Amino acid sequence: MKHIKPQNTNVNDYDHVYRMDIEGMHCKNCAMRIENAFNEQPDCMAKVDLAGKFARIYTKKPVEEVVLKQTAWHAGYEPKTVTVEK
Repeated sequence: MKHIKPQNTNVNDYDHVYRMDIEGMHCKNCAMRIENAFNEQPDCMAKVDLAGKFARIYTKKPVEEVVLKQTAWHAGYEPKTVTVEK
């Protein structure tokens, strides 16, 4: 599996930050699938904390919670709580 890099990797360039708890991630490949699902979106970047079972999603524009959760579902994982951090 190839890791998809976001267009912009500088977290300071993103105006919105979300934390999403995700169930079903067990290994580095799981984390990469989640990151890839978000990184392939325009103006979006994700970093997964596998031990904490959550992803931090950085976006340049506001994104609805349902859209964030759908992205995780399509990657094959179960999204839980979404918290706005910034």
